[in-house]
Amino acid sequence: MDSLAFLRPLGLSWIALGSFMIAASLLALAFSLMAAAVAYAVTALLPLLVGGVVALATSQSGTRTRGADVSAFVALAWAISPVFAAPAFALLVPEFTAMDSVFEAYSALTTTGAILVPPAEAGREVVLWRSVMSFAGGFGTLVFAAGLLAVLDRGAQQLRKTILLTVDQDNVFSHLHIAAQRIFVVYALLMLICFTLLLITGVPAFDAICLSLSALSTGGYSPVSGPLTLHYPAMATVILCGACLIASINIAVLWTLNRGHDWRPDPEMIGFFGLLFALWGISMVSVDAAQPLSTLAEAIFAITTAGFTASADSGFLPVAALFVALVGGSAASTTGGIKVSRFVLLWRQIFTDLGRLPHPSSVLNMRYRNKDARSGGFTALWTTVLAFIATVTISTVIGSALGDGFEQGWTASMAAIANAGPLFDRAEGGQSWAVFSTPNQILFIVVMVLGRLEIMAGAAALLAILRKD
Repeated sequence: MDSLAFLRPLGLSWIALGSFMIAASLLALAFSLMAAAVAYAVTALLPLLVGGVVALATSQSGTRTRGADVSAFVALAWAISPVFAAPAFALLVPEFTAMDSVFEAYSALTTTGAILVPPAEAGREVVLWRSVMSFAGGFGTLVFAAGLLAVLDRGAQQLRKTILLTVDQDNVFSHLHIAAQRIFVVYALLMLICFTLLLITGVPAFDAICLSLSALSTGGYSPVSGPLTLHYPAMATVILCGACLIASINIAVLWTLNRGHDWRPDPEMIGFFGLLFALWGISMVSVDAAQPLSTLAEAIFAITTAGFTASADSGFLPVAALFVALVGGSAASTTGGIKVSRFVLLWRQIFTDLGRLPHPSSVLNMRYRNKDARSGGFTALWTTVLAFIATVTISTVIGSALGDGFEQGWTASMAAIANAGPLFDRAEGGQSWAVFSTPNQILFIVVMVLGRLEIMAGAAALLAILRKD
């Protein structure tokens, strides 16, 4: 890095986070939650102030930026930004320790959805804050993926390259605001549509706004405890399934539809729905009492890493759901996990290599999205997959050493790195994340952030970029 040019966009991102907090305060006022409105507004002061100071102090910084600046920006954004959301939790839940508030803040901003207190005990003030922060985190995920991390795909298979942004390689932040504006238009519009549809089905306005915010961000926060069908009409579950599926699609595809361009399913979409229906089929075969539609809803909530509970009598296979969540949805979506496109590419590579076995000297090029896949990019793909596996392994071992049972530690590690916190509650029979001690909370915060960073997916490609530059 020739400069600290990434600091200015980092400051602007904190201002954007503060703006989401102000919007949350206005929402709280609309629902007559006065204490929440004050707590949200007070919390917003810090990111607005710090972000403003950083942005002003770096207004004259150099504009020449490279891939290393992108890496530093994204890493710092996910490592630091969630701390700004912690004061509201501390103000609204006096029983929380400082680490409890920080844990909930990281869980919300990374869209993990791991909670320490159930909705009924937490109150509407905390539920709304969780949902809005999850929505803000989902927006950040999309902007970082489509607007910044796409730069790092130059040496790989361009999984996150989109029509949302044409990147200037000499100043990768120059047009970031354009991508952010386009993404926000699509993201907010989808949320409003989901909110309206839920209202039409009879869901109360407060519940509808919270469910819409957390469904589009795949945070999985619910205003109520237990299955959705116990509290809302069946059609509400259908709408949430649709919202989670849309959230798992590459945001550029949604922008393409919005612009009226021709569009057809690509290998990523085929792989995603293939995995979805495979989980559905396995669940139906394995759970005799399962209902087909509710079991399909469970599969959707698992693969999209949202983790909502559809019905009490639905088919739910904890281990299968965790592995599917680890795969995740599309690149440049709000879902967690490794991303299905990477597995599609690796699967195709395996069959291409098998095709070379009879004739080792033959030239067989693997194609993806009508382009020849670059062989060097597979190093980054394998690095990402192995890094996820290593992180789960290390986290499980450390968690066990800190007092967790091996099974509980593994389940929590899988849910944390896939950013699918509610799946831990489901897999452990309703067990809450509150069972973990402070050292464990710190451990899982790190794992959540690494999962949202996709463990700096494309690190190998980034090294290749630096070598070339």
